[in-house]
Amino acid sequence: MCEKVHKKSNTIPDCEVCNKPMILPENFEALRVYSLCSKQLILSYGGIVGIRLEAIIASIDLLDIPRIDRVEIVEKILLISDVLYKKEEGN
Repeated sequence: MCEKVHKKSNTIPDCEVCNKPMILPENFEALRVYSLCSKQLILSYGGIVGIRLEAIIASIDLLDIPRIDRVEIVEKILLISDVLYKKEEGN
């Protein structure tokens, strides 16, 4: 993502000094799920549409996440994918 920002501003990213975003504890499980299913994409002629819900559910099952947390995690993953892939549409 930062490569695109630097490409637009015609600068070179310095990964050594980059301030990577801090992961809040309440988002840790969602990040684990996202890292497992992030390559399971829904594609169309226009590009990436989102992440397959089946992949999200399978990742949640694989990580044995309690049922009480599942809906919230699915919502977080869908939000992450909406933000990431909507920005790609704008480029």
